[in-house]
Amino acid sequence: MNRISFISFALFTVAQAALRRFEFEVNTVDLNPDCHVQGYSYPVVNGQFPGPPMHVTIGDDIEVLVKNSDPNRNTSIHFHGIRQIGTLDADGVPGITQYAIAPGESYLHRFKIDGQAGTYFYHAHVGLQDDSVKGALIVYESSEANPNIQPSDMPLKAGPYTYKDDLTLQLSEWWHEDLASRENYYLSPSFTFDHGADSVLMNGRTINNPEQTGLSAENCGGYTTLDVEPNSVYRLRVIGAATFRTLAMAIKDHNMTLIEIDGELTQPYETSFLEIAPGQRYSVLLQTGNYSPGTTFGIGTGYLWRNRGHGLTENGFGYIRYKAPTELRRESERDTHLFKLMDWTINNTTAATKTKRHQDLFGTDIEEEYDDEDESEEDEEEDEEEDEEEDSDSEEQKIILEINDYNFTSSKEISSGQGRKNVINPSDYVSRPGAERKEPVISVLEFQKDREQPKTSNTRPATEAEGSEKEVPSADAERSASGNWG
Repeated sequence: MNRISFISFALFTVAQAALRRFEFEVNTVDLNPDCHVQGYSYPVVNGQFPGPPMHVTIGDDIEVLVKNSDPNRNTSIHFHGIRQIGTLDADGVPGITQYAIAPGESYLHRFKIDGQAGTYFYHAHVGLQDDSVKGALIVYESSEANPNIQPSDMPLKAGPYTYKDDLTLQLSEWWHEDLASRENYYLSPSFTFDHGADSVLMNGRTINNPEQTGLSAENCGGYTTLDVEPNSVYRLRVIGAATFRTLAMAIKDHNMTLIEIDGELTQPYETSFLEIAPGQRYSVLLQTGNYSPGTTFGIGTGYLWRNRGHGLTENGFGYIRYKAPTELRRESERDTHLFKLMDWTINNTTAATKTKRHQDLFGTDIEEEYDDEDESEEDEEEDEEEDEEEDSDSEEQKIILEINDYNFTSSKEISSGQGRKNVINPSDYVSRPGAERKEPVISVLEFQKDREQPKTSNTRPATEAEGSEKEVPSADAERSASGNWG
């Protein structure tokens, strides 16, 4: 019986592995993703910004043909986070793993998705072309996690986590200047420092100035909008495709449960906002509420780790929008657009207004959170009392997850998003075969003991270096290669 089951499973997993072919053409177009008064010249992939997403499953063989149709510049494509074991010539880093792709030339990348799954992205690796040449690369843990394979009336499953649908949100920066001018400035003797982006984009969209005259749904796509159903759980993949800035991200009146960091499933951790550095990726579970169709909640971003001007961005916004419940997953495009002016984007830069917007969006004032020198001991005590009240209020809204005897392969250091760090030991919470069963229900309260500890220095999850390789434990590699995450 066991032998038959094993053979059947082996045949099933082999059948799921496939050769996936992609063709990317890099050419230059005029882009205006933030509804500014004019567009600017930038290279893109297949005429799209962001570039077309890549959806593959662990074990797949990948071929990506990149053609450089830009007559004036070299280019390349790097697959951020893919280990490229045995295929370094496919990594896409000019001067290290290959030559740059000259105008009119092509390059064929061949590699295998071996022993890793999760959220990744691809981007150019020449000059500042990664401002616009980039797109999502999603590696599903198994056919059960792939919405293109799993029947639409069945939930998706990755490791111990089950959810209704899979959504992607890519954060990036945008400058009101063409690529050549930006590159020339950084290489010129007059360069002193980066002045910061003009806009923060979500899936390549925002409104730079909502008070600009003449804006309408006919000439401005508006904000990226993720459609969700009430009383459902979604996997939201967040990609930090920014060039320079570390961003905080939050969803109005919704908590998130962190389940993946840089391609590694983690113990669940509930948080009110994420801290996303350039190149970093997360997956969170988003539990929706009981809201009527048409209800919207803003998605906002805030600048972190800047000497000056840190705080809520003026235009880095999007929406989640509730729709009528259905039994099936959506077969249409997974994000839409909404031309609706955001309450938080009132063009007022006074400190009082920014502070109010921080409190509305993040439940805290980030600008004060990172400015300890100006905070008195009395203010700190008041903040701690407010935190305790918020903890009590959030207890009823926490997301409950059952681990179901799932073995995580390693402990993960997870940032709380507020300059503090928790080390989570899976053995404390996960049942293992042959061991005494432990409580499989995990709540946010178990991970908030650090609130009583003194604040540490500004810490955050380590950012995965581009093209870096990590040693994969043999058990994890075997599980990943077979697709057996259950």
